[in-house]
Amino acid sequence: MKILIALFITATFALSVNGQDIREMDKTMSLGSKSAFVITHPRATDKMVEMAWEEHMKKNGKAKKNRKSKEYETLAAQINMVSSKEINIFFAVEEGVEQSTSYIFFDDGEKFINGTNDPSTSDGIYEFLTPFVYGVEKLVIENDLKTEEGNLKDLGKDLVKLEKGNEALHSDIEKWKEKIRQAEMDIEKNLQDQASKKDEITNQESVIKTVKDKLNAVGKN
Repeated sequence: MKILIALFITATFALSVNGQDIREMDKTMSLGSKSAFVITHPRATDKMVEMAWEEHMKKNGKAKKNRKSKEYETLAAQINMVSSKEINIFFAVEEGVEQSTSYIFFDDGEKFINGTNDPSTSDGIYEFLTPFVYGVEKLVIENDLKTEEGNLKDLGKDLVKLEKGNEALHSDIEKWKEKIRQAEMDIEKNLQDQASKKDEITNQESVIKTVKDKLNAVGKN
């Protein structure tokens, strides 16, 4: 019964950091099923989480990626807020739908630490992981900012296209106005040409009448 109660406490123990829970659970890793501190990162990719972890660990022993196990390892790390002795830290991340989940394992050489088998050290781990949580959140927001800046750039391009389209329309209007002015002049000239042609027709009709009169007069004198 005591074992069941201990397992229940370990599985449900969690701390909220900026709305994100750091919780504990058993998780299978390269060394078997071990106690892990688990964090779900909304809207974060696995790459973001890995970048944040590498940055977080730069001042704490550096994290090296084991390509075979796909885990980051920091061996013999000395982190005062966690423990006075050296510990081994293992890190893995899984990407899901619109989120990623990180699993962090702390091995003190005797056990994988959790809130039940080492409460005081566990408290230090929560404190140690808090900046990492913020680091991931910062990368997510920076990605949002990059996306929104891209949207702004696209809107700017759309505006430039609209402005160029407006200039083209005005240019077309001026061309059409010039064509209208030319057409109006052509209409005026056409009317003048029609009048001249009508005069020519009238004159020609008079010439024909004269020729006919001459024709009709032949032999009558």
